[in-house]
Amino acid sequence: MSAATKPPKDHFNVLFFASAGSFTSRQSEAFPAPLPLKKLFDMLEERYSGIKEKVLESCLVTVNLEYVDLPGPEDGDGPDIQAGDEVAIIPPNGARRRFESSSSMVQFSQVATGTDSTTYAGAHPQGPGFDLVL
Repeated sequence: MSAATKPPKDHFNVLFFASAGSFTSRQSEAFPAPLPLKKLFDMLEERYSGIKEKVLESCLVTVNLEYVDLPGPEDGDGPDIQAGDEVAIIPPNGARRRFESSSSMVQFSQVATGTDSTTYAGAHPQGPGFDLVL
């Protein structure tokens, strides 16, 4: 993915990664600022019908390279995105979808807890084991 161009004055850029880019057929898009995160998601749904359910409800979002929490129903509109900001929409990886669509679920068990992370051992009945570090 190439770097996004600088947004016009009083706008911010949204970067679309993986399935978000496939869904929108874009790598980036500029939006007027300021704009609350929830309203950005509403605008994206208006432009790209179905994106909320298929991409946004399970994605990670960064604003200026910092992860932000997505606003819930009782959280208001979330943080305001300002002019010059960069928002990245990062969908979950394909492995998660493969495991969710399988008839057998992946099973995890905690194997170690470190200072900054917890490691889980994963096993899938139809595939090799793996570790997940959170």
